[in-house]
Amino acid sequence: MLLLADLDQVIHDVMYGPFCIPLAAIIFGCAALMVYGIGCAVSKVFVGRGQEQTRR
Repeated sequence: MLLLADLDQVIHDVMYGPFCIPLAAIIFGCAALMVYGIGCAVSKVFVGRGQEQTRR
């Protein structure tokens, strides 16, 4: 069973370990790609809705 003290040690090792910057870059890169994907999807919905409005 993972105790809170063990979790604190794991977080400390990740934050101050040699992989901190690459891990942060991967996390923020994935987050940016998700925001971009959602933005593109919303944009396509509004463009399609606008085209339908002009046809009517």
